[in-house]
Amino acid sequence: MGKSHEGTGTQMIRFKGIEIEEPRAGRFYLVRVVRGSRETYQLYDEPGRFNMSHAECTKGWLGETNNVSRYAEGAVELTEIAGKKWKLRKIDAAVIMRGEEVEVVRGSHEGAPAEC
Repeated sequence: MGKSHEGTGTQMIRFKGIEIEEPRAGRFYLVRVVRGSRETYQLYDEPGRFNMSHAECTKGWLGETNNVSRYAEGAVELTEIAGKKWKLRKIDAAVIMRGEEVEVVRGSHEGAPAEC
């Protein structure tokens, strides 16, 4: 999803202190954006990228530009229920990469992107 800034009328949903910008149903990579003391989360169809090498990353610090830090936080599935209510569920990034449901055994991440 595209970049958004405070005060632009961007739709926001909140889950127990987690704010997600521009929600939509589907499976996404989750990126945490830290602007000073404010944290929000953005949904992307592709993994986050380091701001210097542009390499993909599914978990870890991506970099900082203009005092805004970005962190890859894995993958989630967001489901809209009853109109404006949402259900958020953490999933393994390999599910999105392969486009199918997979059972992930702890410690076994063959075929999944490396965490950063």
